[in-house]
Amino acid sequence: MLTLKAVREEELPAIYAGMQENFAREEIRDRDAFFAQFHAQGYRLMHLADGDANVGFIGIWELEGGAYVEHIAVYPAFRGKRYGSDAVRAVQAAFGALVLEIEPPRTPDQIRRLHFYERLGFVVNPVDYLQPPYREGDAPLPLLLLSCPAPLGARTQAVVRQIYERVYGLKGGVLACS
Repeated sequence: MLTLKAVREEELPAIYAGMQENFAREEIRDRDAFFAQFHAQGYRLMHLADGDANVGFIGIWELEGGAYVEHIAVYPAFRGKRYGSDAVRAVQAAFGALVLEIEPPRTPDQIRRLHFYERLGFVVNPVDYLQPPYREGDAPLPLLLLSCPAPLGARTQAVVRQIYERVYGLKGGVLACS
C-alpha cells in the first residue's frame, strides 16, 4: 500500500539525483536552489513509499483551495505498478483541487503522460501558459496547465499568479496567461 512520507533533509541529495534522472534540466532548479526550497513555507517534499521501499517522490506547493504538483516521479524499477496514480489520488484526497504543468503532447512519452493525467480526472486548461525559467538566462517554457477535478475557468489568472509567486518567486507578475 502506497503512503506518503516526509523527506528528511539528509535525503535531499538522493532526491535531487532522482530529479536529474527523471526531468529535463529546464524543469528543475539547480542543486543549491533545490536545497533552499526544501525549507520554503508551503512546500512539501515526500517519498512515495510502499512499506520500507521508497518507490518515488512528489513535491507539492500548497495553494489557496488546493495544491500545485511541481514534481512527481516513480523510480524506473517500480513503474507500471500504479504508484503514480495512487500518489496523485492521495495528494488529491489531502488537498482537494490539484494543478500541474506538463509538456505539450508531441512525443509518445508526452502523449502517454497526458493520457495518464486525463485518466485521473485532469483537464487541460485553455490558456497560453509559460513555466518561468528555473535558472537565470534560461527562457520560459511553454507547457500545458492541467487541473483536477475541474477546469480553472475564471480562477485561472489567480491560480497562475499564485504558482508564479510561490513556486517561481515572481512577485506580482505573470509572464503570459490568456
